[in-house]
Amino acid sequence: MNILIAGGTGLIGRRLTKSYMETGDQVYILTREKRASFENIHFIQWLQDDISLPDLSDIHFDLVLNLAGANLASKRWTAIRKKEIVDSRIQATAALLAIIKHQPQKPDVWINASAVGGYPHPIRKSIPITIEKNIQSGLHFLEELSLSGKKRLPK
Repeated sequence: MNILIAGGTGLIGRRLTKSYMETGDQVYILTREKRASFENIHFIQWLQDDISLPDLSDIHFDLVLNLAGANLASKRWTAIRKKEIVDSRIQATAALLAIIKHQPQKPDVWINASAVGGYPHPIRKSIPITIEKNIQSGLHFLEELSLSGKKRLPK
């Protein structure tokens, strides 16, 4: 199987990559850093300053996993940091869509993940629905983050 992972060097991506490496699948990891490929793991640079995207049209991907985006745990969630987190996911999803649009054969499966354990907000489990409607904060940040990329994917 050919698997394309955006965000394959992150927390979840590293574990998935290790698992796929053991099964012998060919794994293509889109990364901002230059890394040497080995065995069945192929690192491909993307999202560099020149805004050109890699041409992967000669490879059919059975599975595309989009895990890319700024690290959720590396900094305090200020308003500026939240915007960086959301924007990083939107940029990565748009770039990945652009790459896939040039594929002669589209992937069989696409999985887009922006945050794990993102919703529902813990407080919502204990509040009656009538009171919940009056919560001014709206969606919890991780809920918003999980839904942000989904809103931008083609139907």
